[in-house]
Amino acid sequence: MKRCKILILALAVFLSASLLIVPNIYASDACTVAGEKDPLVCGTKYGDEELALIATVKNVLSTIYLWIGIISVIFIVVGGITYMTSQGDPEK
Repeated sequence: MKRCKILILALAVFLSASLLIVPNIYASDACTVAGEKDPLVCGTKYGDEELALIATVKNVLSTIYLWIGIISVIFIVVGGITYMTSQGDPEK
């Protein structure tokens, strides 16, 4: 039994260490790793107008997500306050 615990501990240490040693590979490294000059891999397939539209859509969606998050937090806080002040009354 003691031997099994030691084996499990050694396996856990090995797996934890192997996760820490993995190098980071970013999308910008795709060209240097692949060595390709394909515009779909290394460059952009969009023109200036498309990039401006994509940036606008990203900004609009970020703003929408921000407001949804703020409203959600407000509802959670109001619900918590209502729950705490209901004093066990099921109608509140």
